[in-house]
Amino acid sequence: MANTSTFVAPNLFQLITVRLDGSNYLNWVAQFQPVLRSHSLIGFVDGSEPCPPATLPALSSEASLVPNLAYMLWIQKDQFVLGCINASLTDKVLFFVVGLYCQTGVGCPCITFCITFSLEVSLLMSRLQSVHQGGKTCTEFLQDIKSLTDQLAAPGKHAGDDELIGYITRGLNPQFNPLTV
Repeated sequence: MANTSTFVAPNLFQLITVRLDGSNYLNWVAQFQPVLRSHSLIGFVDGSEPCPPATLPALSSEASLVPNLAYMLWIQKDQFVLGCINASLTDKVLFFVVGLYCQTGVGCPCITFCITFSLEVSLLMSRLQSVHQGGKTCTEFLQDIKSLTDQLAAPGKHAGDDELIGYITRGLNPQFNPLTV
């Protein structure tokens, strides 16, 4: 019978080539989630794999509690997933998630994933609010805005029409001022 307290870590790093840098959340998630699902590890990120108790009641009267092997296995998998997530972040993004812990006292991939997601949405919103035409054609400028709004729409953050018009008119070059009055 196999030892249930041993976790053989798969080599996920060959499968995850995109590092989250604050501008590529959709590409990162598109690679990361299927890899976790295919190795039955997604539950450590979405919360569907709860942490079992660290100890169990003893079956004999020699001790009242015994270590729970399922807990030890859960910790191994949890830390592996956390390590994979952290390894797939650039330094700029990793800075925001270092030191996050769950109630269990160990690093929590679910929290890291959510913070990373929130950070990405914040970065995209900031980019959308500060986008400028600069040396781009109007078509290129509008494509940039469309790309940002599409990336924000994927996690459910939609810009309203008035808000979008405001971003566009503020970002246009000065020669278009008569159009934005």
